[in-house]
Amino acid sequence: MDDIVLIVADSLGMPREGVSYKNTYIHKLRKSTSKEFVDRSKRARTTDSLQKEDTLERYDPDIIITQVGIVDCAPRYSNEYERELFKIVPSTFTNPYMSVMKTVRTRKAKRQYVPPSCFKSNLKQYYKRAEKNDIQVISIAIASPTAQLQEANPHIDIEIKKYNNIYKDLADDFRNVRILEPYDPHNVEQMMIDDHHPNALGHEYIFNSIKELL
Repeated sequence: MDDIVLIVADSLGMPREGVSYKNTYIHKLRKSTSKEFVDRSKRARTTDSLQKEDTLERYDPDIIITQVGIVDCAPRYSNEYERELFKIVPSTFTNPYMSVMKTVRTRKAKRQYVPPSCFKSNLKQYYKRAEKNDIQVISIAIASPTAQLQEANPHIDIEIKKYNNIYKDLADDFRNVRILEPYDPHNVEQMMIDDHHPNALGHEYIFNSIKELL
């Protein structure tokens, strides 16, 4: 029986304007091997979602590919309580509030969606569950920031390094986990279609890197 490969990614694995589905690394993987690929990509996914069974146990995979972290680590304007409030208050009220917020505040790491301690805990528990079920994991680290992303979010490089170090530290503790660095910092600008989503070349690079490991 062919191996089942479960992909748990955020929007970085998905098609978008300028990147067709056939250009994505997920489609390329499906076409290049006899393995069965189950795609659970979801926009704005964070590691909090890894606690759910449908990101692991329900598919009983042999291999998992994860690509999460940029949504977790990015410094934000709004805090957790404001974001919860925005979900229930009409946009006619929240939009002006958010516009003012962006003029009086700067993005802060303390307002991240998932702080470092929770990020580490989420991954550690996920890797433990995979280890218990004899599942190999390939985790794609967070790409180095482009100049465009750095300009929009000045402290993003510090946070990306911090979260990627968590990936590397955990991989040392789990024999079933491999960390895949998506790009060299010197070529990241050529790999992106915007400030942090891969273009066709970026997807090709990820595809080739994963294929080698598979």
